[in-house]
Amino acid sequence: MIGNRRVVTVCPAGRRRYLELLVPYILRERGVIDRHDFWLNTSDASDIEYMDALQRKHPTFVRVVRVGNAGTTPRGRPYLGHPYQIGFFYPEAADPDTVYVRLDDDIVYVSPGGIEALAKARIADPEPFLIYPTIVNNSIMTHFLQEDRVFGREKGSAEYALKGRGWNDPRLAEHLHRKFLESVKRGEGERFRVRERTLSDFMTVSVNCISWLGEDMAECQDDVGLLEEQYLATDRPRELGRPNRIADVATVAHFSYGEQRAHIDHTNLLQEYRRILYR
Repeated sequence: MIGNRRVVTVCPAGRRRYLELLVPYILRERGVIDRHDFWLNTSDASDIEYMDALQRKHPTFVRVVRVGNAGTTPRGRPYLGHPYQIGFFYPEAADPDTVYVRLDDDIVYVSPGGIEALAKARIADPEPFLIYPTIVNNSIMTHFLQEDRVFGREKGSAEYALKGRGWNDPRLAEHLHRKFLESVKRGEGERFRVRERTLSDFMTVSVNCISWLGEDMAECQDDVGLLEEQYLATDRPRELGRPNRIADVATVAHFSYGEQRAHIDHTNLLQEYRRILYR
């Protein structure tokens, strides 16, 4: 809890191989986080059992949230385990006097005290609809990291686009991860920060990690729907005239987009993130 606000983290989940890195960061901040919700979005039995086991181990802290299958995607595939399903969980994250932090299940690093810092920034600045931290390997933020001269262009530039090279170039993503890991190992991880920005053009920035106020979500919880990312990052802020903001308070690392995964999964990057977690 921060002041009179509860703090709840939520995670559309889940892939155990990544969650095993994220969960320790969440548990480290249990003094601030009141509850962690897994939004069950997989049909893999072993992944489900991993989350259910965490709920049994931490029954007052971990909650596995299940919503009914909302049907099929426009291409006829089941929603469960698909990004289209995620938008239907938001009515579970709309309590008043609560600040929420959403983390993708492949967030593999959170800066020390990062969840508390992001929640405090969210409370202190109620005007934006969403607040983001710096996200390593987020397509738009890779562009900003280069613009702010935090990350170089030796492997090429990431354009200001949702699905540009920062999204679909796995070798650029690998290079970014390795540069970030080098900084963390030197004790300089905090220098990997995008300077504070208001996204006044309502650009759709991937929602790998975001924070919102429960009362804001309560007003639109049933409208998020299939295109969750576009609605939260662009449509709702534009409708309200309340552009989202990047706060210079914390850094998280997002492992990979789908277009990057075949390459990134065959590197040693996950092992390297595991090493800095347990060093």
